[in-house]
Amino acid sequence: MYIERDKRFENDLDKTAELILKDVFQSRQYASQIVERYINPINEAFSRIFGENNGTQLTLLELIPPLEDKVANILFKKGDFEIHYNYLGNGEKEVFNILINLLSRTPFYQDTIYYLDELDLHLNTKLQYALLKEIVENWIPDGCQLWTASHSLGFIEYANEHAVIIDFDDLNFDHPQTLFAQPNLKPRPR
Repeated sequence: MYIERDKRFENDLDKTAELILKDVFQSRQYASQIVERYINPINEAFSRIFGENNGTQLTLLELIPPLEDKVANILFKKGDFEIHYNYLGNGEKEVFNILINLLSRTPFYQDTIYYLDELDLHLNTKLQYALLKEIVENWIPDGCQLWTASHSLGFIEYANEHAVIIDFDDLNFDHPQTLFAQPNLKPRPR
């Protein structure tokens, strides 16, 4: 029901915590190996998406899943301050949520089409381009595809250079339609 609490983000955090605990107990990995596998990829992505300017750089410090039916305790460093997830901007939360979603699911979804609708919400054009570039180049496994619906100039700019655009304008979906990729008019660098 629409009125029920959306637990998808908490489910992704639970899945990530489960993966971490399996690595600790089954593989006997050390804390440094866990940080390398789960925390560093997020922080490296933040650096590529938000930049390394001290005022805008975002770093994940702590990720404690929602235990005992409490909310997750997720701390970040932004500039010189530690801030809780709840106080991030909507775009920063969206980027983190997407990265956690991919981190928790990509081990299980190989040779898959990932569809993320309106991936660009709450982001300015520069961040839209950087986020799509980050996801495509570093988070989607080989053999997989990313499909997204967007009106974002940043996404369209990236897609014009690196992807295929399917234009749904002026189509009547009350009747069967055949869709064709639009030719990329921009020459690719060689």
